[in-house]
Order: sequence, then structure tokens, then C-alpha cells
Amino acid sequence: RPEKLSLVPAEQAPGTASQPNRLAAVVTESRFIGVSTEYAVRSDTGLELTAFVQNAGQHRPMAPGAEVEVFWDPAHTFALDVRQAADAGLDPAGAAL
Repeated sequence: RPEKLSLVPAEQAPGTASQPNRLAAVVTESRFIGVSTEYAVRSDTGLELTAFVQNAGQHRPMAPGAEVEVFWDPAHTFALDVRQAADAGLDPAGAAL
């Protein structure tokens, strides 16, 4: 979920040991959307993610090209079985079961 991700400028990121769920990335887009800023980021491996960061005055806006670290709480992580079909768990109309 985009709102479960945290972004920190790379130079301010804590060490690896203190935050195991992290990913180095570069901001590719940023959009101010009122109560939050939507960031599109791309990792070194090409993974593209979207993060929503609340505009609560706790961080400075990050412009495209900024190097960041993406963090998330391990409690918000779950694995998917790649052997299952992409539509597993949906009824025929596309709604979650």
C-alpha cells in the first residue's frame, strides 16, 4: 500500500541494521495532492513504487532525481504464492471474496 511506505533522503537514512525492510531508489515524479505528496520512485533493479507521504511539515519535498531510501514496517509485509493465478481470491465479477 502506498501509504505504508516511508521515504527518507538517502543521506539521512538510518543504517541497514536498524531498518531491514529498505530499498534504495530515485524519485521519478512528485505530485502535491493536498494532505499528502504522491511520489513515484524507481529502485536500482527497476522496481517502480508509489508512496504517499503526509504533508505534516515533517519533511521537505523531494524533487525528481532525488536519491531516497524506501522503508516499510515488517508488519505490513506479506508474501504471495507465484504459483497462484493473478485473479486468485476474486469472484467472477472481480470483487474480493
